[in-house]
Parts: sequence; structure tokens; C-alpha cells
Amino acid sequence: MAIKASISLFLLRICVIKMQKIIIWTCLAVTEVYSLFFFLLFVLQCRPTNLFWLRYGPNPPQGNCIEGALVPNVFIGYSAISCVVDWTFSLLPIFLVWNLQMTTRLKVSVVLILAAGVM
Repeated sequence: MAIKASISLFLLRICVIKMQKIIIWTCLAVTEVYSLFFFLLFVLQCRPTNLFWLRYGPNPPQGNCIEGALVPNVFIGYSAISCVVDWTFSLLPIFLVWNLQMTTRLKVSVVLILAAGVM
């Protein structure tokens, strides 16, 4: 959560076009909301929480856990969102430096540096 937020806030500081800012804010909001949901689902999937670790032990506590297929499906969704946002943040520097008054070699260098910071 914190890494993607940091990267998106950095990109917001250097972009000037409104559409790029909207894309970055959208990616930031979707990633942070889904990350919080995923974190809470993972932590609170069993009630009481210690049932997650102790349910297969000799004296498991009384309680219940959510359906087993839900967590992997949510994880797949999180992975898909993370991939899309990573690719968006990797490709966005190309459009940020496209119209700057630099040599082509310098533009490529800047794009590679900004994109490498995202991965």
C-alpha cells in the first residue's frame, strides 16, 4: 500500500496534464481501497483471529472461518489490479516526458529511470 502510494504521489508532483493526474488518482484510490479490503479480509477471515493459526492444532478454539475459495479469488483480483497499476505507472513516464524540450537520448534515459523506480 505504502509503496504504490509513494510512487503515485511522486508522479503527481511531476505531471502537469489534468488527464494524467486523473489516471494517477484513480489508480491510487483503487489500489489503496482494495489493499485495505484485502488486508482486513486476510486478518479477519477467522473469528476469533487466533483460530487461523490454531485450528489444526490439538486444542483448536471454538469459532468459524469464511469460505475457503473466497480468499484466493480476492488475491487473484488484487494481483490483477496490482499488475494494471504497475503497468500504468511504468508507461506513464513516457507520456510525461514526450513533449519536453530534451534530446531523444535524454528523454529515453529519464523514462527508463522513472519506469525503473516503479518496478
